[in-house]
Amino acid sequence: MRPTRLLAAAALFAAAFALAACTGAKDAELAQIAAPAAGDVYAAELSAFSGYGFTDDAGETIEPAYGLLKVIAVDGRDVVVVTGNSAVRDPSTSRQALRGDLAEVAFDDSEEIPLSGAQLREAYDAGKIYAVRRPAAP
Repeated sequence: MRPTRLLAAAALFAAAFALAACTGAKDAELAQIAAPAAGDVYAAELSAFSGYGFTDDAGETIEPAYGLLKVIAVDGRDVVVVTGNSAVRDPSTSRQALRGDLAEVAFDDSEEIPLSGAQLREAYDAGKIYAVRRPAAP
């Protein structure tokens, strides 16, 4: 077999593997959205959920604002979430925070936001919630 065909086959295999990994991660997130648990944390567009405005350290308005949402209560598929205390302009920053140490993240318990299971799924499908993490039980 020619080296170029070998390289093309290897590239195709790598792409298929990456796609399968992404699909598996999305399936896991969809399962967690469909069956939420207290303690779940979502990377999300906070301004799509909160009635409050968000500002940066200089007092400039952040719109849209991205950050973390935490599930504090679950009733069937319905949830109550609270926003993280900080917001950013770049969604990738909140995605990184979701992968980090969540014990260091402060949440604002003063604004409890109820969401039905249907609203939760719609927000995920629309990209308003774009990453999901279920922390391991202690």
